[in-house]
Amino acid sequence: MIKKAGICALAFVLNIGFGFNECFAILEQTTPLSDDGSARGLVLETYSYKDGVQSTFSAVRVNPKDYLISLESAPSKAEWKSSQEWRRTKDFAGAINASKFHDNGAATGYLKKDGQIIQKKMHRSFGGFLGLGLVGEPNAVSIFHSEDNNREENIGKYSTVIQLERLFDQNGDPIKWAFAGRIGISAVGMDGDSNFVFLHATTPFQPTEFAKALKENDSDLKLKSALLTTSGLRASFCVGDYELVSDYPSDSFRSRIPGGNYLPAIDVPGWILPWIPESVLSRVGASRKYPHALCFQVNE
Repeated sequence: MIKKAGICALAFVLNIGFGFNECFAILEQTTPLSDDGSARGLVLETYSYKDGVQSTFSAVRVNPKDYLISLESAPSKAEWKSSQEWRRTKDFAGAINASKFHDNGAATGYLKKDGQIIQKKMHRSFGGFLGLGLVGEPNAVSIFHSEDNNREENIGKYSTVIQLERLFDQNGDPIKWAFAGRIGISAVGMDGDSNFVFLHATTPFQPTEFAKALKENDSDLKLKSALLTTSGLRASFCVGDYELVSDYPSDSFRSRIPGGNYLPAIDVPGWILPWIPESVLSRVGASRKYPHALCFQVNE
């Protein structure tokens, strides 16, 4: 869902009013995305996809020559932040959850920040990597794959590296996921014009269908690669004054109990979340706050 004071969810009005039944761009938000100018030049694009049910997702393209993309991390759990809180720490233009993580904040896959390895363990099923910053090229951005011959070289040369799950394989084709549930999704990608693209499912998606939706909008999106950063109720992204969050019930929302087991999935209406203590939300994986954020700001 897109949150902005005084802004209507135009995408959903168009869906209902005209009954579209295929993939298409339904909203291009060209009005200023922030009152302070931090997101100048950026456009919020919203797309629709129908395969049994109508779903929508949004995209924001960032030219790395104009915006510096960085990884921000919290030193302790007490300092985890929501997307808008991360954005405001340094007047960033926007922020997105950078990776999945364990209860203690440790990333589930390999993570290197500014040359320092924070999580050295490679996740065996995460086949994608996001590289940020080269010596002499702080704005350099790349997405590469575990099968690439130069994978180790890339891991070594980029100052920041995040291991993530892939939505597209090495050939740019959608990956089929075993997980069949419909969940909140935040993701990133690169398009054919070398723009870095922030993506957020504004309605729940099954991951395979989300990858297919991205590909079927190829004439508009032109994505060459895509990585899932996080899923479930923690999926969130903000750009300027707009915040996109997963505030709908999710069939992947599970309450973890001691021993690593899970209770049966339960639906939790998003409007209830602000009334639940943060400590409880964090315990069951529904907190809006997270330890690692991909942020971007205008190059001055």
